[in-house]
Amino acid sequence: IRDTYEMTARQGAETNRTEAALDAVNDRFNDRLESLVANPNQKDKVLRLGRSSEFLKDGGVADAEIVLEFDKLVRKSGEDYKNKHPFDMSDIKDLPKAIASPIAVFGNTSGENDGNVILTELKKDGKNFIVAVKTVMQPRKGGVVLEVNQITTLFPKEAKGIVHWFNLGKATNIDKEKALRFIEALPTHPGTTIKAEELVSAANVVKDFETAKVSDEKVGILVDSLSKQKNRVIYMEFSSLLKNKIAKFAVS
Repeated sequence: IRDTYEMTARQGAETNRTEAALDAVNDRFNDRLESLVANPNQKDKVLRLGRSSEFLKDGGVADAEIVLEFDKLVRKSGEDYKNKHPFDMSDIKDLPKAIASPIAVFGNTSGENDGNVILTELKKDGKNFIVAVKTVMQPRKGGVVLEVNQITTLFPKEAKGIVHWFNLGKATNIDKEKALRFIEALPTHPGTTIKAEELVSAANVVKDFETAKVSDEKVGILVDSLSKQKNRVIYMEFSSLLKNKIAKFAVS
């Protein structure tokens, strides 16, 4: 009983530290965003959102810092952007918290294995924001190469496309409670573009979903087998282990 109590206490303390760290990252993001909006002519225009949460990592997002370039944010949010999904900077306040604990993570939505898409609870005019991230290698001073999760786009997306991703089995991690609440809130009355049967199917996908994870033993076997490959980032698809996810291993 004492061991169980101590383990629970340690887990609680760890959770508190994680939440406090996320609060700090979130506050810095909001302050930095406000500063850049007020003065966009600053030298450093990178917004930092902290490292991937456990939820994101379980969904296939690399364990690395998440970054967003302010100039890209300005371009994507503009009224004249080609894809026509404008939004205000204030709409993405608290983005670090939103992506750390999202509704779902999707993989390979474009069919090109070009990263993950995070479905958040942030909204604009009733549409939920999605955030696309792609892991890239950034060269730094001294020959150091740093792995980061770069946000390639973010915008409020029509629900029909998101429901379609669920039904195609693109989800790599799902918060079932949030996802079911998202689906149940969608209109099914005549004249809407989403059919009732599509929503029923998506809800069943969510209810039946189980996160696929790679065991440490199998990861070790893979890394050992690739140990002769130097200074490369190797992408291996494990359909039997990760459904439609791409497992990424850096072998040094």
